Amino acid sequence: MLKNIITHKYTNSFILLIYAVCLFVGIINHEMWMDESHHWLVARESNSLVELIHNYRYDGHPFLWVLIMYAASYISENTLLIQLIHGMITFSGVLLFVKKAPFPSYLKYACAFSYFPLYEYGVITRNYGLLILLLFCLSIYYKNYKQSWIKISIVLGLIANTHIFGLIFSSLFANAIITKTGLSKLHEIKGSKTGILILVVMLLMSLFSILPPFDNPFVSNTGFSISFEKLADALMLFFKALMPVPDIGSSFFWNTNILTYQFKWFIAPLVLLSWLFPFMFRWQSSWLLSVWYVLAITIVVIYIITQLHAGVRYGGVLLLFLITLKWMDSNESTENFVWIPSPFILKYRPLLLGIILIVQIASGVYHTISDIKRPFSATKSIYEFLDNNGYQDYPLVSNAYCNCISIRNYHSQPVYFLNIQDSVIFCEWDQLFKARGLDKQFDLKKSVDETMAYMKKENLRKSVLLYHGEDIFFEATEKEFKLNSATVTLLKTFSEGIVKRENYAVYLIQL
Repeated sequence: MLKNIITHKYTNSFILLIYAVCLFVGIINHEMWMDESHHWLVARESNSLVELIHNYRYDGHPFLWVLIMYAASYISENTLLIQLIHGMITFSGVLLFVKKAPFPSYLKYACAFSYFPLYEYGVITRNYGLLILLLFCLSIYYKNYKQSWIKISIVLGLIANTHIFGLIFSSLFANAIITKTGLSKLHEIKGSKTGILILVVMLLMSLFSILPPFDNPFVSNTGFSISFEKLADALMLFFKALMPVPDIGSSFFWNTNILTYQFKWFIAPLVLLSWLFPFMFRWQSSWLLSVWYVLAITIVVIYIITQLHAGVRYGGVLLLFLITLKWMDSNESTENFVWIPSPFILKYRPLLLGIILIVQIASGVYHTISDIKRPFSATKSIYEFLDNNGYQDYPLVSNAYCNCISIRNYHSQPVYFLNIQDSVIFCEWDQLFKARGLDKQFDLKKSVDETMAYMKKENLRKSVLLYHGEDIFFEATEKEFKLNSATVTLLKTFSEGIVKRENYAVYLIQL
């Protein structure tokens, strides 16, 4: 017995060490793109908490992650710091999972190297790493929640302040656990009144930070309409998380799923069946299973009635919630099972789980290796090129709002965007109406004309244009040409970035 415990301990440590190395190598080779950079730049450029709250008002995200970034910005303005902090947060969550989760060892090891913990929520620096850590803390504290509600209330409150889905989960879970306990018995639990008060306050804080101003273009320009295409896209959310198969035939494979794109109608039955995935396992508590389905329905409805795109990472959150609730379910009474899979399901479950885990690991490894070999965003390479060739102090102009904002990770100069006719230091979402969403992008001739108008207005003789358009990927462009009174010189084309809209042709424009 002792030998088995020691062997198991060293195996866990070895797996965690390999995971940490893979995560670290992935992080130091990852270039932050717009979604990552914007939150960092808001934190970095805010001079006070009041200013931070004001600058973040249009984002629709709770404040917890940006507050951590704000504190980190006082230590260093180097993006690597916040990337490493995020990596340590995600690693801590995976460590808890490997050491504490009541699942078979092979399953825990495979999950650690799957797509979401390794890449989407690990290498990419967003608020999802916090969600992993806090959800697994909740799973651990749940076992003894009847002894004191304060810990579980604080963790639920923190979860609510990571993401809008965290707010929905915490609200549903708290309501379910109170109903399960019974209002008449709450007073018997230590700290129940204090815990509920703390939770209510933290839920309100999250709601306050998520609700945007009325002039937010995401709200004012969003119509509530339902279409078959939106319904299909929303229903694919969980399937894409279970089977994150990227379109490896495309250079821009990240956030794609070849199964739901190329074989949409053929796999429609599998998409519908994927929602029955929780029933592959035994459940000792019906209320935990119910929480997941109510949560899933709520999130699907959100995607159906809004303009949000059901990306792979959002489906991963549903998978993360399911793992959390199944972990908690193991602490419920084992006297009766509310659901036991049929012998047919039990017979083929190892095969299905094996396929899912192989796809998850392959996808995580493929994305991480690809990110090491290629730039995720070309903006870092562009800045290094400008810096090495003496163009770093030239005014920067771009035709693609707000995609190239990541270049500001490496220097302090604002970027002038032609489609909003303004300079910004982070993405100002209230200006989207000027850019007509993200679609108002000019062709090269129009971009040069607009750049010239800006230069004449500001009395500039030279500027650097970061031009994004389909032509940078397949057309040979003249190295130098005259356009009206300007000399336009192609300095270099950067088209190897994994995120398509963060590739640019860099032009020097001289009047």
